[in-house]
Amino acid sequence: MAKERRRESKSETPTKDRLGKLHGRFSARTRGIWLFVTAVLLTIFGLVVALHAGGIARAMSENEELRTAYSILGWLFFGIGVSCAVLGVMHTMESLEIRKRGVRHRNWRGTHELFWDEMERIDIEDITTTVDDGGGRRTRYKITFEADYSRIKLGSGFLNAVSALGVIQLLKLHSGVPGGGGSGARRRPKRKRRTGGELDVFEEARDQLEDGMSPADVEVWLIEHDVPQPAAAAMIDKIMAQTTKQAMAEMDSPDDMIIMKQARNQLASGTNPEKVKRYLREHGVGEDMVDAIVASMRRELL
Repeated sequence: MAKERRRESKSETPTKDRLGKLHGRFSARTRGIWLFVTAVLLTIFGLVVALHAGGIARAMSENEELRTAYSILGWLFFGIGVSCAVLGVMHTMESLEIRKRGVRHRNWRGTHELFWDEMERIDIEDITTTVDDGGGRRTRYKITFEADYSRIKLGSGFLNAVSALGVIQLLKLHSGVPGGGGSGARRRPKRKRRTGGELDVFEEARDQLEDGMSPADVEVWLIEHDVPQPAAAAMIDKIMAQTTKQAMAEMDSPDDMIIMKQARNQLASGTNPEKVKRYLREHGVGEDMVDAIVASMRRELL
């Protein structure tokens, strides 16, 4: 009986994703549902107008000759509705996952994966247009992941439906791929690992924190490897400080600087740190970096 339970619990354990830990997922499902609802309304309206064009013409202008015009108008709305339905389905099926070892893109054509070490570059194109005489601007983004044998393209439609800045922010933190274009993504250089039999507990602890293990669990692991508790705590503080400093140094675009400045101003004005963390998450800062960034800002303000 015990063996059966062990076998069942083992089978229920989720298998690891080959791309590693999930850092962020972006889905256009909400935009797709909105488009689909709009499509249904336009289609019904168009059919009603097209099939009752004669009655509408008589009721509106008492002119039977306008029947053709109303019929054309109805079928036009019907066609727009069908187009919105197609776009809605396509948006509903499209998503992007940014993971530790690469990205996964899903759309109506299927699922496409690329590892970071397969990519030659990430091209980020930003197009800014003036939307009114008052100086208002709108920026649209396009992102292309380039590999020597394949590529993944994220169009402005998808990025407009999700948080384009959030995508770019996570790419800066996790991609490790040279970037091009207006806000090219990049990453800190890979650390050199020691060779031989000696265990580099500092590097191992850093990797475990990057993989999502909590600082408390990493501290226990360090103590189990004969690191004194005060030294283990200091080691974790040093790793988190280095990681935070590097991540904030890479946030050099105007949008990144505005996000960090706004977060710092919120803390300075007495805003609850949890609200500041939520603000950073909503603007694409990775879950594994939010706590460290807020802690670093709070230390600066003391």
